[in-house]
Amino acid sequence: MKSMLAMFLSMLMVSLANGGIGIGTTGGIKNAVNKLDGKVEDNKKQALDTLAPTVPTNLTATAAGSRQINLSWTASTDNGGVTNYKIYRDGSITPVATPTGTTYSDTGRTPSTTYSYTVCACDAAGNCSAPSASASATTPAADIIAPTVPTNLTATPVSYNQINLSWTASTDNVGVTSYRVYRNAGATPVATPTGTTYNDTGRTASTAYSYTVSACDADGNCSAQSASVSTTTPRQPGTYSVFSDNMDTFPTGWTLNNVGGVTPANQWKLWTCGGCTDGHTAFAGENHTVPNTYDRSAERDISLAGYSSASLSFDSTFCLSGVSLRVEEFVGGAWSPILTLANECWGVDSWRPRYTVAVSATATKIRFRLLGVATDNGQAFVDNVALAGTVN
Repeated sequence: MKSMLAMFLSMLMVSLANGGIGIGTTGGIKNAVNKLDGKVEDNKKQALDTLAPTVPTNLTATAAGSRQINLSWTASTDNGGVTNYKIYRDGSITPVATPTGTTYSDTGRTPSTTYSYTVCACDAAGNCSAPSASASATTPAADIIAPTVPTNLTATPVSYNQINLSWTASTDNVGVTSYRVYRNAGATPVATPTGTTYNDTGRTASTAYSYTVSACDADGNCSAQSASVSTTTPRQPGTYSVFSDNMDTFPTGWTLNNVGGVTPANQWKLWTCGGCTDGHTAFAGENHTVPNTYDRSAERDISLAGYSSASLSFDSTFCLSGVSLRVEEFVGGAWSPILTLANECWGVDSWRPRYTVAVSATATKIRFRLLGVATDNGQAFVDNVALAGTVN
């Protein structure tokens, strides 16, 4: 009773000190009394629980390699609930582990050695059952045989910062317990998965990576590393320049095709003019003095691998009297137009607003093409050509 009174007074003083509550404050005293009541109830419950859990049954001990024994048993019951188990090895009075579940892996054992175990169950009040029936297991002799080398390793980039690995499982005389994954010929494994897949995250966009894998068993025997595989992460989502040409060195980078009625003054070539956007441009022209049809183009190889879409933009001015200026892409072995300009005439000092047209992500070439017949007059200027690729 004295201890209860002392506890009550102590809690009351703490309440007064922390809350600034006067001695005569009914709420402060009531709060302290409620806390004391809760404490008393908890003590009562624990004091009343004197029943130990039932004894664990069906304890089994199984060697899992030369250095590990796995234990399992049937759960005990208790009037207040089992909180944990105590595992004893070889008659020790001190438990080697206190798991909350009904399994335990006893690692670090010695090869070719017999071990015996018992288990008891305990509750929150500290009541523990009698020990279970003993179970024994003998670890086998140390294993010196390494697993086989993993095969069929693949590395697949699934995003700009992740590469997924998979391989065919190795075999071992006892059993494979884990694999070691090595990146870029490193000496230390980046991961030790137990299965035959691994997702390597946190990689860098547009970067090449190589991988090997080895297999290990419970005794630390590891195979040689697998054949190496390599892959490259894609670009990070965004828009990138594929090429940008101010045409100052035209036709460098371009292939010229001039079919029919070509004269030195009337074909795709570098042109210098006062009205050009930067003083230089690509020019193609024709007039009716040439007595046959004509088809002249300037084409360029492109690479859009890894892009989900692309766009071509350029500056231009032209005078097309019956002549057409086409922008075309080469897809699947054939040319097809993506923009056609015709029947308009702009002066060389009157540049059109910049054109931007979509280009297929599978295109391998683009070209500017001037077409006409003998009775047509036409000329076109093209400047500041740029191709951009987008990664989603």
